[in-house]
Amino acid sequence: MSPQISPQISPQISPHLIHPYNLPLPTFTTNHHPTCTTFVIGAYIFTPTPQTPSSSHHPPQPQTLLLLRSPTDSYPLHWENPGGSTDPSDATLLAALVREVFEETGLSVTKVVDLVAVDEWTRSRGDRMMRAMKWSFLVEVDVLDTD
Repeated sequence: MSPQISPQISPQISPHLIHPYNLPLPTFTTNHHPTCTTFVIGAYIFTPTPQTPSSSHHPPQPQTLLLLRSPTDSYPLHWENPGGSTDPSDATLLAALVREVFEETGLSVTKVVDLVAVDEWTRSRGDRMMRAMKWSFLVEVDVLDTD
């Protein structure tokens, strides 16, 4: 049985994502990516599709949420989707996804829809070489109705 993401936040997970990405984080990192030193997640959050037809001849265009990095952070003043590194306390990769989205946006993930991209890179940190992998997911969030 897969571990729960959190008792407070249990998003729906598309069935094809459960086995590969909802494994306990130590199992995922050790068994599937033993040479990787840094695990990163990202979330693509789009505006929801309107439930009522638009009176306009042009349907509304989807928008995505981007965040502007702090001028004192790494990659200062760059725009990016919500995300970040996994923490040792994260039960799974998807738990890290839910936590990072909430920490950075205050939004609760309601559904993990699909895997969008996997990126890998290396960088030197002092005399060590770091190998990072980033998994980016399409997610749905609980939004307030502003009408």
